[in-house]
Amino acid sequence: MEAEKKELGKWWVWILLLVVFTIIVLSVIGYFGKVTSTVIERKVFEESYQKQAGDSQRLRTYKAQLAEINSKLHLADINTKQSLEAQASMLRVQINSVK
Repeated sequence: MEAEKKELGKWWVWILLLVVFTIIVLSVIGYFGKVTSTVIERKVFEESYQKQAGDSQRLRTYKAQLAEINSKLHLADINTKQSLEAQASMLRVQINSVK
């Protein structure tokens, strides 16, 4: 009877170890799946029509604002000129970041 209990205990230990190992492996696979899925979703988003259209619209808006500021620069006094130049500089940075 004692030998049967030991044999049964060994099987339960093996089953328990197999379950723990399976849980660990599936968790690792799930984590890598989430990371891979996130990378793929990001790539698809960056190449999507909606993102490209939004970037294009934003670029046109920045260029229009820059053109307006440049036209105001010719008529501005010294105090206003510094502010307009700072705004123009900020818009140039934004335009370069969108490209």
